[in-house]
Amino acid sequence: MARLRTLAPVVFFLAAPAFAGWSMTQVVTNSGARGAEAGDMTQRVWMEGTSAKIEFAETDNPMMEQGTYLLIQDGGKKVFMVNPKKKTYARFDIMAMGMGMEAMAGSGMEMKIESPRMEKLLEEPGGEVLGYPTTHYRYHTTYTTVIAMPMGMKTSTATDIVEDLWTTPAIDAGGAGEAMAGMGGGGMTKELAELARREKATVVGLPLKQVTVTRSKSTSKGMMGRMMSGGDGTTTITMEVRDLAPAALPASTFQIPAGYAETEILQRGPAMPDLGEGEK
Repeated sequence: MARLRTLAPVVFFLAAPAFAGWSMTQVVTNSGARGAEAGDMTQRVWMEGTSAKIEFAETDNPMMEQGTYLLIQDGGKKVFMVNPKKKTYARFDIMAMGMGMEAMAGSGMEMKIESPRMEKLLEEPGGEVLGYPTTHYRYHTTYTTVIAMPMGMKTSTATDIVEDLWTTPAIDAGGAGEAMAGMGGGGMTKELAELARREKATVVGLPLKQVTVTRSKSTSKGMMGRMMSGGDGTTTITMEVRDLAPAALPASTFQIPAGYAETEILQRGPAMPDLGEGEK
């Protein structure tokens, strides 16, 4: 579960460039919970029009091997994870990576989201970041996740999230960015992802900084329920953009290299294969 949640920082932007292409570095840091620093990462991003490429330059996440990258094509209609070392690629579905009820089907476990709510608390001038004027947004999200297991075991986790976002309207929203916004909740259910898309529909511009503080409190029933419980705690995830610059990007930037074999990120059954294995 922890590994899946670390996918969330991969998509901390909402906008595509107003002209040509852009390149940037995104630095993501985690703090608060034990082992949170394992989610720290540095990624290189290239984007133009309806396409984007996100390369994991530095990360400890085993699902994001250094040098592996995401390709977003056709405004998010096609998303692939590409591994140059193994010369493989896999179709990437952020919802399938989450903890939705579909992912639990057949496991004897059931999950539901209760009382989901998201509201915008602030929209105000945010000053300059990297020399660009910004708008500061603040969102507050609350919901409770209830997981029921066999033999009457259950865990309930109340989640409270405050998200501060600084975007620059100087870089207009576009197709690739809209697709990224929909992918911004690794581990989310479809219900929560749709809520976020609806509430953030008026956000304008490329986020240059984002701070997300998540507080959780769990209650459990049964021994297994207590083992599954995430416990109480606060985690802070900070994303900062660096080295933002316009770039001339060849079409090949957003294409799967010739000769790469298709594989799967996840397979049915208890095992999760390493990217590059199980080739067809």
